[in-house]
Amino acid sequence: MFGAKKRRTIAPIKERDPDTLLREHIVKNTDASHVLVSEYDVLDKQKPVSFWMRDLNIPQWLLLVFVSLTIIVFTAFALFTAIVTLKKEMDGGPCKSNTDCRRDLSLICNNYRCGCAYSHFWSNSYSICERRRMVNRTCVNDSMCDAFASLQCQSVPLTNGAIESQCQCKTSMSWNGYICVYQSLYNTSCLLDANCDTSRYLFCNLTIQLCQCNSSMFWNGDSKSGTCEYKRTVNRYCYPYDNNWCDDTGPLGQRLVCTRYTNPYGSEYGVCQCSTHEFYNGSASLGNGICVPHHLYNESCTSTSQCDYRINLACLSNLCLCPSGTNYDSSINSNGVMGYCKSAAGYMENCTASLVCSSSQNLFCNLSYYGGANTSGICQCNSSWSYWDGTTCTTKLSIGGECSSNIHCIEANGLFCSNYTQSIGTCDCDKDHFWNNTCISKQWYNTTCPSSYVCDDNRGLQCQGLGGSMFQKCDCYNTTYIWDSLYVTNRSYTCIPKLTNGQSPCFGDLECEDFNYLKCNNGTCGCYYTDYWDGSRCQPKRNYTDPCSNTYQCRDFSPVNLICRYGTTSPVALQCLCNTTSYWEECVQACLISKKYHESCTLVSNCTTNECDKTANLQCMNDSISSLTGSGW
Repeated sequence: MFGAKKRRTIAPIKERDPDTLLREHIVKNTDASHVLVSEYDVLDKQKPVSFWMRDLNIPQWLLLVFVSLTIIVFTAFALFTAIVTLKKEMDGGPCKSNTDCRRDLSLICNNYRCGCAYSHFWSNSYSICERRRMVNRTCVNDSMCDAFASLQCQSVPLTNGAIESQCQCKTSMSWNGYICVYQSLYNTSCLLDANCDTSRYLFCNLTIQLCQCNSSMFWNGDSKSGTCEYKRTVNRYCYPYDNNWCDDTGPLGQRLVCTRYTNPYGSEYGVCQCSTHEFYNGSASLGNGICVPHHLYNESCTSTSQCDYRINLACLSNLCLCPSGTNYDSSINSNGVMGYCKSAAGYMENCTASLVCSSSQNLFCNLSYYGGANTSGICQCNSSWSYWDGTTCTTKLSIGGECSSNIHCIEANGLFCSNYTQSIGTCDCDKDHFWNNTCISKQWYNTTCPSSYVCDDNRGLQCQGLGGSMFQKCDCYNTTYIWDSLYVTNRSYTCIPKLTNGQSPCFGDLECEDFNYLKCNNGTCGCYYTDYWDGSRCQPKRNYTDPCSNTYQCRDFSPVNLICRYGTTSPVALQCLCNTTSYWEECVQACLISKKYHESCTLVSNCTTNECDKTANLQCMNDSISSLTGSGW
């Protein structure tokens, strides 16, 4: 049998880069030691040398010179270009052609001045011509906005309240997405409000798709010109027969119509007025009213123009009434309205019934005027409450009404036309009465009063007291007067001056000048016995040794008994002293009779040493007979 053969060991082939194998093959089999097969020379391991360098052998110094000259030439060219450019004119500089201007800044020569093209503007921020800006772009002036698109620089309010300058369409134009176009005028077709000239206050009425004014305005021009203007108020001029000029809208409008009227604007214009049977109920200068129908009989008014002229009414006492001399007859149809003011009998004209007399003049038919001799009478005023003032029967006047005769005042209330200084020419009560819804007799002394008006000032009374109606009484003017019937009730009942010293008769102290301390003594006013009259008032009588001029000034009453005589003073003067037969007793404050010879006296006294009669040169001496040490004679 055959045994197994032993196999030969084979080394595996190493994996190599195909490019490397190719390069080695070329180098090995060809004489190409300097072939450029990659970035480096294969054999010398260095950068390959270009063919022209291998063939051209240039000295190194020459190469350096050539490079230096090249740098100098390029530098000179750059300097020349910069100098030429800087010599050209900027914006606004003089020029003859475009080459004189900075073309690198897009400047051109226009009218011998360097500037931007019409489609551009000069930007001071960037010092270059910029293209003009479109709508809603910020700007500083109109030159920055695209004039071809009819844009101009305008102030625009922002949502935050600030103001910003932006390129916007000119007045009466709107932006259509490309350029600004003129807005439509009145009555031209539209789809949006922007299509209408908003500067003329037009808006697009989407119902009819026409540019219209709002309801409070009117178009004051034609199809080519005009604007929306607020409708005109009363007395403003308007175009005849075109009521649109006047505020005729309702219900808030003034209901005015344009009526023909002579005015300074020419005959082709009229005036805004109310219609024939209406009047304006506000102020024409303020334009705050509305046209309303004329008022009928007995309705309120402020002027006759508010009353219906077809009825012949006039505004009297703020009511639409028949004028003087006419009566209202509701059965008469006057120009489509019921009622009319027809002529009536006037004052002092004959009548057969009160209906015939002018009711607007408040007349009635006095059938007793002729004493009942016939069935007719005279139209007169009712004398109990009215009088004839020349045009109508006027209501008689109450207190304070201006008058010229007593018949103008209400005699039934006691009034007459006063001739008193304080109320002359007015209706007043007479001097003995005061007004309290009627004339009442004035109040007398000591009655309660609210004011002096109710007190009888003719008797010298006025309201006085501590304040408040419960404490005030009618009393004489002041303390120098007294009610003469205070003590005696059958006198004149009036305030009289109080009596002074020595006057009479008096019936009580209050009838004397009590403020001067006078009293009524036996019907005559005088001082109290302890006082004396100094010529103006009562003064207390003077005491011992006080100066005096008459004995009545001294305390001459008993038991004091002082008299006025010369004393022992130096110089000698009149004094209130005791008489020569008396002495002053200090303890009892009175003059006592001096003691005679051998009458007992007090040798030692705390009160006096004047007990003995000085006129007899007596003095109190020790009694030698008596053993009493406290006595003498």
